[in-house]
This record gives sequence, C-alpha cells and structure tokens, in this order.
Amino acid sequence: MICQKEMSIVVTRDRGPCFYWRYGNWMHLLNSQEGGECHIMHSPRFIFDEALLARTASVIIPRYTGEYYMDIKRLAQLKKKLQFDIVLDYDDLLFSVDGRDTIPEYNRYKCDTIKANEAIRKILPDIDRVLVSTGYLAFAFGHEFPEAIGKIHVLP
Repeated sequence: MICQKEMSIVVTRDRGPCFYWRYGNWMHLLNSQEGGECHIMHSPRFIFDEALLARTASVIIPRYTGEYYMDIKRLAQLKKKLQFDIVLDYDDLLFSVDGRDTIPEYNRYKCDTIKANEAIRKILPDIDRVLVSTGYLAFAFGHEFPEAIGKIHVLP
C-alpha cells in the first residue's frame, strides 16, 4: 500500500504539446496551488535516488515505445524496497494492433510500433498501471496486451 507519499515523477524528454496537455498544465496548477498533498515533478531522466523515491507514489512514463528498458528494470528492483508504482501513460495509439502499424504516414511522430509491442511486453510484469486517455485506447491496449487488462485505467 502506498501512503504518505507526496509526489509523482513524470519521466519524459518530450516538452512538446502532448506533454503540456497531459502533464505540464497539471504540474503547474498542482505545484502552484498545492496544499501539501501532491507535487508532480518532471525529469528528462530516470531518478534512482532512494531518498527521493521513498517519498514518491508513482513514476509515470508517458508514451513508452521501447527506450529506457534497463532503467525501468532498475526502477522495478527499487520499487519493491521503496514502495512506489511504475505507470505507463498513452494519449495516442503508439503500439501495433493485430500486427499492424497504427501510425499514419502524415503523422510526424515516428516509431516502430511492432518493436514497441515487444518492448511493452518485456516490462508489463513490472508495471502497476497503464493510463490511457480514451475508452478506445483502453480497448486497444487490452486487446493487444490481454495480460494488462486489470491494470488499464482511463484518465481523460
């Protein structure tokens, strides 16, 4: 059980519009208006400092497509000791469905969604929750990764 944890850490190198709509705006709002209950911290790199992680409720990894595998495995070892959650977050279809690439050609964001699925499967046992932005994404993620069905939550 996670109790008396005061912060969440969002780990992403992305500082573009998706980041600000999904996290940046909330970070500014909660961090400036907080009443001592919640603090959201952004980091472009994974943090392994045990004193900081001991006060962390969750480490959130947006748009995971395969990078940072070893960092996530290292975090998974620390989470047992320090009791925080590792959370994946998707606001877009960045994984393949039924073996098909889901990113249209006109989209400037490029990733190999087939390889992303392989990477996601490798870390799913270490993931506590998967946050998605729509019911459709929840359905698609559950369809492609049935082993994660109990972990998927819609966070509009």
